[in-house]
Amino acid sequence: MQIEIPHYVVSVARILVKEGYKAYLVGGEIRDTLLGIEPHDYDIATDALPDVLVELFPKSIAVGAQFGTVVAIQQNSDGENYTVEITTLRNEEDYLQGRWPSKVTFVRNIEEDLQRRDFTINAMALDLSEKGIIYLEHTLVENEYALTHKHTYEFSLLDFYNGQEDLKNKIIRTVGDPMARFTEDGLRPYRACRFASQFGFTIEPNTFVAITKCLNVSAMVSM
Repeated sequence: MQIEIPHYVVSVARILVKEGYKAYLVGGEIRDTLLGIEPHDYDIATDALPDVLVELFPKSIAVGAQFGTVVAIQQNSDGENYTVEITTLRNEEDYLQGRWPSKVTFVRNIEEDLQRRDFTINAMALDLSEKGIIYLEHTLVENEYALTHKHTYEFSLLDFYNGQEDLKNKIIRTVGDPMARFTEDGLRPYRACRFASQFGFTIEPNTFVAITKCLNVSAMVSM
């Protein structure tokens, strides 16, 4: 899959890969790119643990250390900041109050991480660890002129849950059991409806039925 990525994002991945860690581009930016929409936020998933991330990126903020999330900050000579959210690969269990996992386990397998995602169209990843990215010197820009400059790269699309097919067919479908996904997080039914409206998609029948059965969880979260 070809994708245009700003230098400041690729340079974060390059640092991770150079230190022997995996780097995957995940989340809505892949969905949006496949839909022909320019992404504005970039998220990287990695097998590096949170304490390692803080060491690798001194200019970072541990916004959700218990969940393995660190925001890496890059700054140009004009003092403008560009951020990339980096999250350690994980799975989640025992959700509380229809929203928050009480147990987070860090894992090393991207497929295991993606299976906790909400919808198939959001459960795809690009493997930034390949194609000799550590040797692409032009992707590590030290001067200020091009932190936001984009270059087109081609990386393997990891799509274990047929998200690309659902995008093609304009379908909103949960990853795995829809009842489980919606009882874990009461905001997910709202997200399903928002995506359906935003993109003109259809909610898959089993997913739709689960939404109607989980309204009590959604109501608890929205209060």
